[in-house]
Amino acid sequence: MAVVKSLDKADEPWGNLTTVVVDSGLLLNEKSYQRVINALNNMRGIFNKVLFLYHNLEEKAGIGNISSLKDINFDCKFSKDRINDSSIILKDYFYGKNPSLVDKLDAGKKILYLGERRSKFIDTFTPPKGLACHKFYKVVLGTGCPFNCSYCFLQLTFRMTPYVRQYLNLESLFKEIDSIDKIGKPVLLNSGELSDSLAVDPIVKSVEEVIDKISNTCNVSLLLVSKGTNVNHLPDIKNNKVIISASLTTPINAAVFEDRTADPYSRIDALARAKAKGYRIRCRIDPIITYSDNWEEEYSELIDYLFDMVEPEVITLGQLRFYPMLLQFIKKRHPKAGEYFLNATREMGGGGRCRTEFESRAKVYKKIINLIRKKNKEPLMVAPCKEEYRMCNRLQIPFKGCNCI
Repeated sequence: MAVVKSLDKADEPWGNLTTVVVDSGLLLNEKSYQRVINALNNMRGIFNKVLFLYHNLEEKAGIGNISSLKDINFDCKFSKDRINDSSIILKDYFYGKNPSLVDKLDAGKKILYLGERRSKFIDTFTPPKGLACHKFYKVVLGTGCPFNCSYCFLQLTFRMTPYVRQYLNLESLFKEIDSIDKIGKPVLLNSGELSDSLAVDPIVKSVEEVIDKISNTCNVSLLLVSKGTNVNHLPDIKNNKVIISASLTTPINAAVFEDRTADPYSRIDALARAKAKGYRIRCRIDPIITYSDNWEEEYSELIDYLFDMVEPEVITLGQLRFYPMLLQFIKKRHPKAGEYFLNATREMGGGGRCRTEFESRAKVYKKIINLIRKKNKEPLMVAPCKEEYRMCNRLQIPFKGCNCI
């Protein structure tokens, strides 16, 4: 199928991708068509072959216009309907007729799919019962992720369509943003719930358009969340409309549990560069994993470096939490991590998730909070994410809505 040129830099997460798939429906709209062309041009020297999926003769005819990109080889394949796309991409094209679910998950990490968002771009997240979490607005710029974190819930959520999807029919998103703006009250759109906000954006380059749209609204802001370092391509801004948040852990945890992600200290360096560009800065220390015997010292060093480089306005904390079914995927795809998580998360807690024991969890939170309080010059919001109300009470952190946004 497609062949990817080996990349040297570890902070370019698309280096593991081997396949680009394009939904040919994008070619029927002038602006979406141009975004496809721009993305393919940005991929020169990375991907040298692309698969176009077409669903009717009009879409097939549109593929012919791509022939102007003479140094990009492409193939095209008919799909009866878009529901059938996944089986073509993952089953027939790669493995034949009977790949296992683990095969599909592994294959999905190698595929970048450029398509149309046919559901709403903007929706509200409704938290599970029993958790100190609040409804918030999420914006779906893409789904899936080229990073390979062992604990990621997206393995379960998108197990049938596990590839990295980016949606380029942004005019539909912009109409939804206009509608949200007319509500007349401040709204923050979280783009990090179903994907890494910036992992592949240097080659897709859709976030800049979204930032430009957000910058011209009255009431809408944008939250970008990433485990990568890709901020250099983002535009400088002169408003407070866009927040960049890094998801942080210790280097040892990253090496064991967060395959293909950027070094945590490099993520902090990226935050400093983003702040210099005018972005507001937040971070997530989630999940806190006490894998190393020296975990407290390692987190202390991480927090010291964070505050030396950039002081975030909000720090969100979280610990391991899994739906029981997810642990089965983890054990098969990441055996070492799966064994550790299975032993560490023996308590069934709020939201129907396996968690570490309550009292141990509380002690870990208190230690991390104390490390933060020693460093920050002014009071900032520090709060747990998707935790139980009793934990907020134990930590004496009053719940006043969504602590993260």
